[in-house]
Amino acid sequence: EKALAVKEAAVKDLAEKIKKSNIVLLTDYRGITVDQVTELRAELRERIAARIDDSFKKPIEDVVESIKDSKKRRERAKEERKITNSIPTVGRPYE
Repeated sequence: EKALAVKEAAVKDLAEKIKKSNIVLLTDYRGITVDQVTELRAELRERIAARIDDSFKKPIEDVVESIKDSKKRRERAKEERKITNSIPTVGRPYE
């Protein structure tokens, strides 16, 4: 019963935060690393703060596109590392 009361209080608190928020972002973190999640959250925080400072002069689509571009750049870099790591290196012949 105590556990249920704690869960109910947590849900109520979350519902209040959502009601007071101007924006709520839900994400699915499956398939990305902790470092990538941390980077994403920091970038979103920074961009949202900038958007508030900018008085919402740019459409939100620009922010989303920028985040997508960043993700594409990270994916390309990841693929380039895979290719580079798969190229055999020339070393000393076996003795």
